[in-house]
Amino acid sequence: MLACWLDLNHNFGHAGIWLAPFCFALTIFVTCEVLGLLRRREFRPLAWAVHAGTLTVVVAACLPILWTQYPRDMPVPPSGWVLLGLFVAVCLVMVGEMFRYEEPGGAMVNVGLAIFTICYTGVSMAFLAMVRLLGSNEVGLSALLSLIVVAKVSDVGAYGCGRLLGRHKLVPRLSPGKTVEGAIGGVLAACFGSFIMFQWVVPALVDGRPSCAWWQWLTFGVLVAAAAMVGDLAASLMKRDMDQKDSGNLVPGLGGVLDLMDSLILAAPVAYACWVFGLVGAT
Repeated sequence: MLACWLDLNHNFGHAGIWLAPFCFALTIFVTCEVLGLLRRREFRPLAWAVHAGTLTVVVAACLPILWTQYPRDMPVPPSGWVLLGLFVAVCLVMVGEMFRYEEPGGAMVNVGLAIFTICYTGVSMAFLAMVRLLGSNEVGLSALLSLIVVAKVSDVGAYGCGRLLGRHKLVPRLSPGKTVEGAIGGVLAACFGSFIMFQWVVPALVDGRPSCAWWQWLTFGVLVAAAAMVGDLAASLMKRDMDQKDSGNLVPGLGGVLDLMDSLILAAPVAYACWVFGLVGAT
């Protein structure tokens, strides 16, 4: 919260300058954990190329921070930096595998897994940066907070309702602990969180007026909750396929950083689209 306050009030005209280091650090940790999961099945994409690739994509997404006001005559739009970063990342992976190549078999698997990790981690984390850089300083922070709050409230609601009311398994072979009742509770909790954000928090940060109609914040809550649940299940799919319960042990009692970030990884692009296309807020 301190970083958010500093990023809003003391960013020296460069929105995102305080939060960017956190984004870089999270990218490194999540990439390490994904590579660690892959090694459990003896998959070994070139680690340095994957780390360089994910960071290249995220750093590219953060490049607009360098300008106090992004130049209108800039040939590359803010979101275009991510595509350029992704292109560079893929080239790094290909060149790295070229120099590592020794014999037929395995190279293309490693290339595919490296590019998957870069897209899953780097591009998703880049969307977090792009959400922060939407519109004005206040709008961008409002967008980021709305994403984090709604996605995490959904997680809490799903967990609580699943423990108290869960009877019907959602995807038993993939994640035995998740239930239909928990999923419903997660969506309802997300809608409540969206209501709080767009009726009070976002107006307080931006212009003092409710920022959207009831059906808009309701739709935002449903969409972000659905994406957060898919993100959670996607991480469960990776861990189950690698025969692991947690992605790591960096966070005592909760597992790894990926276990904390999995819902945000797929919710970030959805929230970005909701703000960019005007479903909620104003950019």
